[in-house]
Amino acid sequence: MEIMNSIQKPLKLTLIIMLFAFATSCGTDDDQGPALEFTEADLLLMHGGSEKSWHVKEVYQDYGDNERSTSEACHQDDVYTFKSDTREVKVTFGDTACYWTEPDSEAAGVLYTYYPEDGSLFLDHARAEGKGAETASVFYIMKLREISEDRMLFFNGTPENPGRAILFETRD
Repeated sequence: MEIMNSIQKPLKLTLIIMLFAFATSCGTDDDQGPALEFTEADLLLMHGGSEKSWHVKEVYQDYGDNERSTSEACHQDDVYTFKSDTREVKVTFGDTACYWTEPDSEAAGVLYTYYPEDGSLFLDHARAEGKGAETASVFYIMKLREISEDRMLFFNGTPENPGRAILFETRD
């Protein structure tokens, strides 16, 4: 009887731990964050059926922690024009550069890709500047998190833990 009790205690403890782990790993769809599925109609909000211009309202280093990017100011005077006939987004730079006060060159490459099978939309964003023999660049891929007639938010990370983010708004 003594041997049975000494075996049953670890088994009970293991069973309790397993049940607790199983119970805490199950969740509802409400636990998954916002639905990130978009339709062709949502793309119309983005490009207006032809082309639509947006400006950068906010840039986050960590959207989940509400931490703004130190490079936010150099994006806020740029205009992004999303087009319906191509995945390319035209970027028109403003007066504020990201890396040098007066760079010799600036370039941006921005594309969007829509996957209708799962309703996801991604933004590939590259930006570079040059000054003399030096160059600086950044590249990131973000997923559309929300869209309306006058607001778009792209982020990377997970819905529960978003990282870098760009908030676009339409020009008045």
